[in-house]
Amino acid sequence: MRKTAICCAVAIVMLTVTAAAHAGGYIAVDSWGAYGTGDGQFRYPKGIAVDRYGCIYVSDYANDCIDKFTADGLLVDVWGHHGTAPGLFWEPGRIAIAPDDTLYVTDALNHRVQHFTLGGDLLGVWGHIGSGKGEFDRPRGVAVGPDGLVYVTDQLNNRIEVFTSTGRFVRTWGRSGSAPGQFYAPKDVAVVPDGRVIVADSYNERIQVFTPTGGFVAAFGSKGLAAGRFAEPRGVEVDARGHIFVCDAMNDRVQEFATDYSFVRAWGCRGDLPGLFDKPRDAAMAPDGTLVVVDTFNHRVQRFALSALADDEPPLTTSDAPTTWSRAPVSVSFSTTDTGGSGVTVTYARIGSAASFAPVTGPLVADRQGVFALQYLSVDAAGNQELVNTRWLRLDWTKPLVAPAQRIDVHVRRGDTVPLTVSVADNVSRTCQLTVHVYRAGTVVDSVGFGSHTVTPGGHTFTLRYTCALAPGSYLLRIFAKDQAGNAAYCRVLVLDVRRRLERPRVDTAFAAALARADPTAVALVGAGRDLRARRASE
Repeated sequence: MRKTAICCAVAIVMLTVTAAAHAGGYIAVDSWGAYGTGDGQFRYPKGIAVDRYGCIYVSDYANDCIDKFTADGLLVDVWGHHGTAPGLFWEPGRIAIAPDDTLYVTDALNHRVQHFTLGGDLLGVWGHIGSGKGEFDRPRGVAVGPDGLVYVTDQLNNRIEVFTSTGRFVRTWGRSGSAPGQFYAPKDVAVVPDGRVIVADSYNERIQVFTPTGGFVAAFGSKGLAAGRFAEPRGVEVDARGHIFVCDAMNDRVQEFATDYSFVRAWGCRGDLPGLFDKPRDAAMAPDGTLVVVDTFNHRVQRFALSALADDEPPLTTSDAPTTWSRAPVSVSFSTTDTGGSGVTVTYARIGSAASFAPVTGPLVADRQGVFALQYLSVDAAGNQELVNTRWLRLDWTKPLVAPAQRIDVHVRRGDTVPLTVSVADNVSRTCQLTVHVYRAGTVVDSVGFGSHTVTPGGHTFTLRYTCALAPGSYLLRIFAKDQAGNAAYCRVLVLDVRRRLERPRVDTAFAAALARADPTAVALVGAGRDLRARRASE
């Protein structure tokens, strides 16, 4: 059991931020937490909420408890541990603070909602597994409206359920699907001060907006990395203005949207440095205007404040990364531009979408094969962050494998067509240009291209038909395969012996007539200017 109150009286430390008329972005000002089971440590925190006094509540998903902190991250209380009894948890999800200063927690694998005081005393429990009214299948998100109604995302039932503060069922809406008003694993819910209900429709990669009674209002977002697009949006929060903050989990960032759902800004990328994220799951707005975010796979909480610098223009990063297939390794340089004037403070980069971003100050060397992303983003002193700038690198240093399907030594004459059978394999770029080169005494005397062909790692067999246009003599033929990065290999497929093509024989009619008088059965033939012996027709 992990647990116990740490202290009962605490000093609340508040950070006041005054935003300029044209303020910049959000800047990381504090963080706390680490992986573990001890006090102040987390194992995949999933939910966060802030009460009117500035205290911060975190659902510690794998430790099955709720941690309570002061505004500056001092742990003051912990309650709960793994179990099914009331007050215990099995994968606690999101947290919501009600206007009456009570707290709701979704208890996902217990398929219920639990209601507590801000001190952790249990007030009520409702729900069990099922698909009927008031039942749940892994509930995740919870929010409380200005009228005290409790909204719950019933994740695997793909719906929203609404309850009174004591757990009495009121209404439900939604079903599985991708049409407006339908859901695919909704993960979180928030309520705007005017009553609109915001839902993170996670696997549909969008945010949906509803009236308090479930009437569809709007939807925005789709899968992607551009502004306003998502990769599994997991958490939603709203501020007093009605701005919507989305934890764009698999894009490792937070996005902000205005009341008309237009994009305002985004910040964060994969990493463990201040201001970076690893799959953030939830966010909450504090009374002082700071935003706290559970940085789930970094096992920490980060707090962000809006910069007061009068610069709202994000910087821009450009690079000289090649745009076509190239031989690895390659060195890529970058440059930054900041039109807002506050100055670029850091540029992050990574090679490969699975890697973390890291600060860079000079060229990057890409020394791997395949197709992968080279990504940059820069941050200025006002906290403005550009959207991730992606260039696709296509690198290959491996030569194709070329082997003759058969060895051929042939005699041909000028104008003959020779079938050349060859097997070609390529593990990386998988497109090769095939060319026949003909050599005599080490010098190329003929070259014929046969176009580009798709090949596989297992190899593909081609039959190329080469038409001989060579003078008499002996030649060596080779087939070259060159991949898209310029790596080339060849094989010797035949020794070609070109013989003189004899002219068609012609008959000397006068000589033949003389022979015919002497021997009626004889025929005289003369060909190519060379006398031929007369032979009897019967031979």
